[in-house]
Amino acid sequence: MPLPDKDFDVTETSIPYNYLKLSVPNIEIEFSTENGNVAECDPLLLTGVIFGKLGASEEAKGYYAEMIQSEAFQHPIPYRDLDMERYDAIILPGGHAKGMRQYLESQTLRDKILPFFLRCTEGGDKVCAAICHGTLVLARTIDPTTQKSVLFNLKTTTLPKYMEFNAYMITFWKLGDYYRTYPVYLQGSSGINAEYGGTHTIHNTPLFVVLSLISPKLRFFASFVHYFFPYLLVCTSTSNQPSFTTTTSLLGMSQPAQPNFDGPTPKDKFVQETLEGYSDGDVEFAKTLITSYIGSVEEHLPLLKESFKEPYDKEGAILHSHDIKGSSAYIGAEAVRFLSGKIEFLLRHDKLQEAKTHYDELDKEVKDVFKILEDYMKEHGGSGEEEEEEVPPKEVPKEEKKPERVPAAQAIKG
Repeated sequence: MPLPDKDFDVTETSIPYNYLKLSVPNIEIEFSTENGNVAECDPLLLTGVIFGKLGASEEAKGYYAEMIQSEAFQHPIPYRDLDMERYDAIILPGGHAKGMRQYLESQTLRDKILPFFLRCTEGGDKVCAAICHGTLVLARTIDPTTQKSVLFNLKTTTLPKYMEFNAYMITFWKLGDYYRTYPVYLQGSSGINAEYGGTHTIHNTPLFVVLSLISPKLRFFASFVHYFFPYLLVCTSTSNQPSFTTTTSLLGMSQPAQPNFDGPTPKDKFVQETLEGYSDGDVEFAKTLITSYIGSVEEHLPLLKESFKEPYDKEGAILHSHDIKGSSAYIGAEAVRFLSGKIEFLLRHDKLQEAKTHYDELDKEVKDVFKILEDYMKEHGGSGEEEEEEVPPKEVPKEEKKPERVPAAQAIKG
């Protein structure tokens, strides 16, 4: 896991670190900085960016405390000394404060990553994960054979422009451009493409333009109306989806909503709009997500049940229920998301027996949503995987008689 000397994100490093330590037996995780200095996170993420808000969760801070005490974290490898052949996977975490530029702009690091990433896409024997600003490291890594970014023609996650913009607008009056790593945004033409001559534009509504002309600071109010008013409508509407504890304060809205798992399981087994939103209307990508989701749940559901047995594996049970909950949220499997989230919530509050009572219902909902998703795949043209063209078997001419098979022992004897 390469890092800058300072300002990396607490959550984007500690959560993957903890997840891998729990889920991969005997895994060795090493860290790297430009010159082998011990890295320091963005300190505001530990104390709260503004009024104690917008920082890392208590869970992430706990994992971070464990991570920085590890021998590997205290003795990072310099970028120049990395032997990429030793690694099976690389994680490129993010962060948004200015100290991130050291890591994002390192040509030495990009030179190390290039052959490794090509093996991820060509040979398939390596894994590369990038979070938030971490995708910019890959975007700036140029394949010499094509003279284009290694991400060219690939689909990747990134930091959405609206999130970066809103965070800046909420905090600029106190922290200036703290949330602006660069003058351009990361997403789309405002970020990654800007590396290759793309243009940077801010989405302007007439209200935004008028208020900006009066006073640049009024952009804050305009962004609130433009981006958060629809959120207020969602928060005050009623639906079949599980309720969430929300707040109408601006700072509260910027924090993840705390789920409330009381009440009955939602009747919506599959919300198609959620899947199509995450896949951005790309049917083939949606089918890929479904295939990945089914495989993930098929792996974690039996492991969750196994974790309940004596000796009880609390960390494992939490991990498997959390994984099912997270992947279900992206796919739109609302009932499964709700039940796995409830089980995780109960486990975290040491209510094992109550959590176990919900497993059978979860198992049933999983089977139901699998059937729905399989029907969705058929309706949209198959499994989402490339199907090999079936080659008809060669017909043996009737007059051609195949020789009888002689047993090997008889043939040798003869």
